[in-house]
Amino acid sequence: MLTAANAVQAKTDSLVAGNPAVVALDNSTLEGSTVTVELMTGGAPLTLLGTLPAGFELDANSVDSNGINVCHMFRKREVTGGENSWNFSYISANNWSWRVTEWNVALEVMSPLEAVTAFATSGTGPTTVSTGTTQTTGRADLVCLAWHHWQRSSNTAQAMTFSGHTDTTADFSIRDELRFTAGTAEFAECWSWAFSDIPGAFETTATINLTTRSAVDLYIAQLVVYAAATPDIIAGPTMAGG
Repeated sequence: MLTAANAVQAKTDSLVAGNPAVVALDNSTLEGSTVTVELMTGGAPLTLLGTLPAGFELDANSVDSNGINVCHMFRKREVTGGENSWNFSYISANNWSWRVTEWNVALEVMSPLEAVTAFATSGTGPTTVSTGTTQTTGRADLVCLAWHHWQRSSNTAQAMTFSGHTDTTADFSIRDELRFTAGTAEFAECWSWAFSDIPGAFETTATINLTTRSAVDLYIAQLVVYAAATPDIIAGPTMAGG
């Protein structure tokens, strides 16, 4: 079964008003690993108006409640041993944040993507935000990567976190969190995950911990489900009948 131990290494970082975003791990990758990058940036999808590092594929692209592309999920399969940084660029300087993870060969290499769901909302009303529920997966032995995002265009130095991560089918726990400001804008990211050894339809809901609400508050919740590699089944020897 896939577990947290299959994540070889991971790192969270951000870049304010810069270009490109140099997404880096502390150590070099192992031959044949898979790298996933959960990357926040505003504007159009990077696949249209930006430059992706060689080998990366787009698995998810979520928009906020204003229709602006914000949360991207990229994956590079069968990385070369010794890689440790990748440049994601845009048409101009931008604000970025990301969570990059190296997975060992237990993650299915060629086509691990099983399901994607996302939801966006805004304003003073929300007290929780859900990823929505994925379609039922066709495979078992899964990792569910959830991501909750908040942003506010006017910087008021708010204390902001996501918590709780209630669920219906798997136990989600926080992988990492990031809080930063960029000029007059504020951002908060919360990445969580869950593992399952049975097929399912997955969802998680996080509580919004924000003292003062604003009409310009924007929220996104996204969930991507990946499958484990199918083990090779080796037939036993054929026994001759007597």
